Amino acid sequence: MEEIGLGEEDSEDVEKFNKIIRPFRGEKASNPLNLCFLSEAEVDGDVYYWLSRTAFDATERILRKRVVEFLDGELGGDRKESPVMEQLLYLCYGNASQTARHKPRARNIVSCLVEEGEMSKKELMRTCGLNPGSESDDRKFRRTMQYLKGSWDTERKNPLHTENHGFVVSTTMEGSTSYYQVSPGEFRRAMNVVVKNLRGFLDTELAKVILGLREHTKRGV
Repeated sequence: MEEIGLGEEDSEDVEKFNKIIRPFRGEKASNPLNLCFLSEAEVDGDVYYWLSRTAFDATERILRKRVVEFLDGELGGDRKESPVMEQLLYLCYGNASQTARHKPRARNIVSCLVEEGEMSKKELMRTCGLNPGSESDDRKFRRTMQYLKGSWDTERKNPLHTENHGFVVSTTMEGSTSYYQVSPGEFRRAMNVVVKNLRGFLDTELAKVILGLREHTKRGV
């Protein structure tokens, strides 16, 4: 807490610290993905935190398995209101206010594609209440789909999207007609890149901590 300018004796500072730390601990209220990046232990009454690849790997495996099962149609219940749908939308759109307007449309798109397997662009637009003949509605549809497909007309707005992979939805063409389908394979490949990068970061930061502790011990502090 001292490192970020907060005092342990100040109740307001303690609450501020808890709000900061909760998402890194994977607590549901603040992190719907339930990804944990920290391990913690109590030593002589003090709680210590450190970045943990082990904690991240364990929680990421659970998230990936659930999302793939959802995309494969293996999970029952109301798909639109499923907790996994919330996680999927969080992966695609984050929690920014600018992207929130896309989520109701995306919820409908993903649910329909999981149910039907494949749908044409016109069919999907109609399920969202959009007019396939309207240029304005076409732009709305394409903007929503960019986050699901992981392909952008401009620079990528989701840092989880990688240059050589799609994300959740893929497209095929038959003549002049576009068909969409959910793609567990593309999701796996994209997440492989994301996870590799995060593991590299966690390993690098952990190495710094270990090196710092060794130097600390050498000085006999």
